[in-house]
Amino acid sequence: MKNVKEFLNCHADASTVPVQLDQLVRDANEAILSTIINLKRFNDIDFIISNYGDEISFSDLEYLKEKSNDFFFTWDSSSTELISAVGVDVVLRLFRAFKRFEYFTWSFESKRLFNSYAYGRSHITVYRGGNPSTVDVSLSWAKRKDMANAYASVVPSNVVVTGDVSVSDILYGGDGEDEIVVEPGSVSVVSVEPTW
Repeated sequence: MKNVKEFLNCHADASTVPVQLDQLVRDANEAILSTIINLKRFNDIDFIISNYGDEISFSDLEYLKEKSNDFFFTWDSSSTELISAVGVDVVLRLFRAFKRFEYFTWSFESKRLFNSYAYGRSHITVYRGGNPSTVDVSLSWAKRKDMANAYASVVPSNVVVTGDVSVSDILYGGDGEDEIVVEPGSVSVVSVEPTW
């Protein structure tokens, strides 16, 4: 939304704003579509990352940063499509590798958000709207209960699972939707509540 506001503030002629805003939306949709079209590219990144040892060159870090930006943007665009294209194992290996080099691979906003809820804590409370039987395999959790409630209201089970996760099991602090990504099976269920 910030980009749209900046866009509108830069254009004094209000009569052209709807046309330009439509173009802005079309451009954004095209960028997302082009990102999602070639999801198999992450298999190549996984192969390269799996060969990194404890020592990594600066040029490899730059490569890793570029690829992590692509990966996180794709994850935020459609995690379901990404997992379908490359498989959950590849996705998990990439998250683990990017966390290992989080100082370079996570965006400033992701690091800031992660530190805001995790700094000085060993565990945090997380929420998930949906089927409680999927807790052991779920990667995505919400930091806010209202986000889980919103999701639960559109899925058949209509429940919110409240859980506890070790900060060390968080694979990605997230940039949007108040989402965090955790190691599968790392969340201990505290409660399950219906949303109705």
